[in-house]
Amino acid sequence: MKFKIKEVVVFSNNEYDIEINPDATVGELAKKIYKTIPKSLDAYSLGFGRNDGFRGGKKLKGYIGYDFQLHKKISDYPEFEEDCVIFGLSMFDRVYATKRIRYAMNYYDKGKVFPPCDNWEDCDPINLAPFLIYNDWGKGPTDCPLVEDNKYPHLGIIVYELGDKTHRKCVNLYGYINNAANSHRDIFTNKLIKFKSFREICFGTKKKDIFTTDLIPEFKVEFDE
Repeated sequence: MKFKIKEVVVFSNNEYDIEINPDATVGELAKKIYKTIPKSLDAYSLGFGRNDGFRGGKKLKGYIGYDFQLHKKISDYPEFEEDCVIFGLSMFDRVYATKRIRYAMNYYDKGKVFPPCDNWEDCDPINLAPFLIYNDWGKGPTDCPLVEDNKYPHLGIIVYELGDKTHRKCVNLYGYINNAANSHRDIFTNKLIKFKSFREICFGTKKKDIFTTDLIPEFKVEFDE
């Protein structure tokens, strides 16, 4: 199966051709793109669609690592057609910045599934910004308070049991801690959080670089009945 890779960034509109077995995983395809364009791992999101024109004319079917999960086979997705193009898209665009391939690859390289939660497509429940950026990203200040900035190193996965089901929710850790410190309650269930769980979350916030290869930390939260 043949794909055309097109860099769509400032001062660059390069094109590359790659070939891969359709029974390969989407992750193997992403790795092949990385070998072709080394900077793509840290700098790009990988959009997939038809090449009907530059930027405004592109009809994207989705993003590799997000809409097309890396652990699945290329053949699992009928959207992959040989006449479609994979676009290397700059992270300086607001939408593309929420789909960076680096973070999905962190999980794929460790044999894990990404996204690692069941609310990735939702906004953070407290600051209401998309994950990986903040609300005024790309049009306002270049930084913001920790509780409002949902970049990858600020995220955590809250894991809790409700009935016979395990829930896994992504949050801005700083916002979650701030909210719990004031209300003593979990934002998703409104249940009182046990102090032991709250303390473990507080100790779990560590400064990391945005290019970290670490997985998003997970915290098992227990509630006081």
